[in-house]
Amino acid sequence: MKRSHKLLSLILTICIAMSMLTGFVPANAVADATATGSEVFELPDIVDSVEAKENDYIGRVEAEEKDLYTFVFANGDGTNTMRIYSHPVKYVADDGSIRDISLDIEAKRGGGFVTADHEIVTTFESKLTDGITLEYNDIEIMLVPALGLGTMPTAELSTDGKVVTYEMNDITSFVYELTYAGFKEDIVVEEYTGQTEYEFTLYTNGLTLCEEYGSYYLADAEGNVEATIGDIIVFTADERNNTIGSMTYETVRANQEYVLTIHLDAEYLADEDTAYPIRIDPTIEINYDNNGAGAIEDVTINQNSTFSGTSGSLYVGRHPAGSLSRVLMRFPNLSMSGIVADQITAATVEIRDLMCQGDEDITVECYMYDRMAPTWTESGTTTWTSVGSSYIGAFLDSNVISFGEGNVEGQRHRYAFDITVATRSWASGTNAPYKGLVFKANSTFENQTGDAIKTWYKTFSSYNRAEDYRPSLSITYNLPPSGGESFEDAETLTLNTTYLVNIASAYEKKYFKFTPSTTGIYSFISSASSGDPYARLYNSSEQQIDVDDDSAGNRNFCLSYHLMAGINYYFETSYFSNGTGSYEFRVSNANASSKIDCTTMTLGTVKSVNITTPHKIVCYKVTPTETKEYLFFSSNKTGDPEIWVYNSSFGYVTDNDDGAGGLNFRLAVTLNAGTTYYIVLRHNYSSVGSFGFNSFYDAKVANSTYLIKNIESSKYVDIDGPGAQEWVHQWSLHTSLQERWEFQKQSDGFYTIRSKYGSKKYVGVSSSSVGADNIKLFTSISDSTKWKIYASSSGNILFEPKSASGKVLSSVGLNNGVKLQLTNLYICDSNYGDRWNLTRMNPTNGYEITYNEANWSDEISNCCNCYAYALNNQVYPGYNLLWFKQQPGEYSNDPVTGPSDYTEQIMYNKVLSDYNAYNTMFSSSLSFQRIGQYDVCPAGTYKVALVVDLIGDRKDYHWYRQDSDGFWSHKQGTTPVKRTDESGELIVDPYYADRGEYTQFLGYYAVTPWNNMYSKTNPVLCYVGGYFIEFNDLMEALEELESQTQLQQTESFRNSTSIVTQIREWADMRSIAYQSIEQHSIVTDTDDRNIMDLE
Repeated sequence: MKRSHKLLSLILTICIAMSMLTGFVPANAVADATATGSEVFELPDIVDSVEAKENDYIGRVEAEEKDLYTFVFANGDGTNTMRIYSHPVKYVADDGSIRDISLDIEAKRGGGFVTADHEIVTTFESKLTDGITLEYNDIEIMLVPALGLGTMPTAELSTDGKVVTYEMNDITSFVYELTYAGFKEDIVVEEYTGQTEYEFTLYTNGLTLCEEYGSYYLADAEGNVEATIGDIIVFTADERNNTIGSMTYETVRANQEYVLTIHLDAEYLADEDTAYPIRIDPTIEINYDNNGAGAIEDVTINQNSTFSGTSGSLYVGRHPAGSLSRVLMRFPNLSMSGIVADQITAATVEIRDLMCQGDEDITVECYMYDRMAPTWTESGTTTWTSVGSSYIGAFLDSNVISFGEGNVEGQRHRYAFDITVATRSWASGTNAPYKGLVFKANSTFENQTGDAIKTWYKTFSSYNRAEDYRPSLSITYNLPPSGGESFEDAETLTLNTTYLVNIASAYEKKYFKFTPSTTGIYSFISSASSGDPYARLYNSSEQQIDVDDDSAGNRNFCLSYHLMAGINYYFETSYFSNGTGSYEFRVSNANASSKIDCTTMTLGTVKSVNITTPHKIVCYKVTPTETKEYLFFSSNKTGDPEIWVYNSSFGYVTDNDDGAGGLNFRLAVTLNAGTTYYIVLRHNYSSVGSFGFNSFYDAKVANSTYLIKNIESSKYVDIDGPGAQEWVHQWSLHTSLQERWEFQKQSDGFYTIRSKYGSKKYVGVSSSSVGADNIKLFTSISDSTKWKIYASSSGNILFEPKSASGKVLSSVGLNNGVKLQLTNLYICDSNYGDRWNLTRMNPTNGYEITYNEANWSDEISNCCNCYAYALNNQVYPGYNLLWFKQQPGEYSNDPVTGPSDYTEQIMYNKVLSDYNAYNTMFSSSLSFQRIGQYDVCPAGTYKVALVVDLIGDRKDYHWYRQDSDGFWSHKQGTTPVKRTDESGELIVDPYYADRGEYTQFLGYYAVTPWNNMYSKTNPVLCYVGGYFIEFNDLMEALEELESQTQLQQTESFRNSTSIVTQIREWADMRSIAYQSIEQHSIVTDTDDRNIMDLE
């Protein structure tokens, strides 16, 4: 069976009292007598107000709490009390913050109650018959009491939110409270009933119920202890006659369902000495030991029996069979770091008598466990025999244990043993706390023989119940004031050691020197209960590099800084302004709760850094939105910049000094999405100066075909010649294949860049030299033809060859024909000669139409618009009539009417209805469908794009069409077709083109062309809104009407009913023929339509 150190949640309390004045967190539970007014602070649930008042706690010192097991309190006499438990008393919340575990219970939605603030969740259903559920990670346990028929008590929550009660009747209640690892159940019986057994059903959800030496636990399939069931203890009203019950179980379904039965002694229950009400007290808890518990271990050893470390009870004395029992207790994780033996003034360990049996007293003695004896654990392998015969060391203290001795005011059956000698030996290193202590009956009791033998024993608590029952350890020690009066006599600081600063007069300062053994981020944190501590950090030349006042909260400083190994730093402590008083501080490695002065930075940007003081740093905080590789490098430097990267807990990740060459750093590192990182920049040694801090990231370029444009020259990567296919140069954009490059990501994360021209060779480098024409084409893939591609947040691209890290692809001129070269990464050309833009080409499928301006000239140009061009349609289908300004939806008699129709869905529906009408009319199967930007169109279709202008005065739509060479063309209104955008650039992709006022991009579509092309006639006739008119007459009408500002110059509106009416009225006034299309005598059969050859 696999097992951990601690099976039950056993509490260790370590109370360390320090003779100094320390800081606390104001809150709202215990009054602070020394504070102004009546300030109060909130106590954790594990500490009650009685204890707080007895010890004069005046505040919480969170800065001194080093882990999830520790609370530290400031006392009214200027000391501190540190309490460390064997189970966590805090937890890390989902947002990364550390929160106190609360034992509060709150109402849950749907009825019942639930844990308020704890990672272990206990649910109390409204009806007790629905059970109590305990959940933690994958563990889910439910306990259901067996009740009589018709009995269905409901849950009630106490006014303080700590106790849930199910009242069976006036005599019996089931009472539940949370523990730090689960819940405890008290079956409260007000008077004798005769009932000696209580039954429960335990649902374990895959865990196995196991028994070891009378103690029970739940284990997973590998034998790991996941949860424990505490011993059954019966507490009487006067605690004079407590006893232990027993438990048995039956398996209903292995690893799923068990029936537990608690058995109580009938004579005990009926005994007149048993004072009612009684509390029958089982407990179910998660085994925190799987998560690093084990601050205390204890076990009973017996001459004839083996006891389990899972037991919640410890035994000292002689059992009825005559065998002796002793207790071993040790503290394997207790750290005495920073405590000198001579400073310890007192130490005690307290244990609580559970049974409080009558007046049968035993004198219990406490000894050191001999350091030479075998090391022990609380597992079942520790026995009377295994520890040998010489394990009892020096005598420490003794107490007489009896009901009379324990039942006194303030003692509550707790017994304190003085272990000052032991703790001093632990601090000095002559003994170890993991060897621990021995508790035994005195020799007079143990050495009895014959009729004089007394067969009784005492039972002590070893687990987490209410605060009255846990063992505790207190260590009191003094801490002398420290610090020099100047830099020259500065006191040397030791990591993780607490120092007391006493500022007796206004503006007084104390000086310390710290020399880190390793480079990293360190935190100097003060703990003061009053005043306003202030701190400054200096370099080895006594120049100030940082200052802090209140970063730790409550007017305490937390000065965190990146310090270099082997460098002397000076630390100055004082009070803000003219304050005086005492406080403590310590220096430690920074952790998640540390504060550091950092500027939030967006990855992919450039920052200017100027450091004028040696060893001063600049810190940036970044939180990536994507997990990927990031590239950081310095440029245009003076000095010797270097970079360090730390995670969200200030743990070291990586660093670099001269990776880019020329005393510049270059660092490529993978950062995880959603994780915060700290980037520290500084100059090496005593250097100072300025530099650019550049951040790029893995561009994650999709495998596809691209054009590569230099930002400075606006020229494109091209093949020189190009017939020789040897050198790579730059040239103005054109449509030939020598400017098209296929990017392919290789298995090692680098890319190849392969030409689409000729032999399709790869771009690579012939050497790693800078300033030389060494960018060439190669026939095969090697490290010389592999590139790392990094991008900035603005989209700028760097190409870094695998074989020449720290060098980048650059254009070294502005003219066509300039051959490309490598330049140093750190040059970081301010004109961006080393920066590039990638434009991905939309794929083609071979069904695109070859661009031909002549096919859309003259009368055709004056009649047909962008929609007609997108569909490759010039005439009204079935007629040789030039279709004037064809509108989406017009062929299906539902044309667009204005800007309200210029949404993607409406425009899509209009075009689709035209296609449906066309297919119905001609029994065809032409296709119109949405398609992705980089998707390949289905066979027989090509890609078009739709944009709209809803901002300008025109309020218009516009279509683009992809050509056979992959570039795009368009026809704006009755203007000629063209392949350029508003900036005169060839259109590689309309999404990225300069579209002028057409700022809203609606989408890409795959269309089957209509291919109704005009055949020249005389006269030229035009189709306009169901009528036909001669071309010349139409042009004259439009010119006159436009001159009267009656028509809008847009793609749409030309064929609206009002405009058609205006043209008809104009024609009638001039006796010009304007006839319905039904009157047209030339109607062509579908098969005779003039279809343009796709080739």
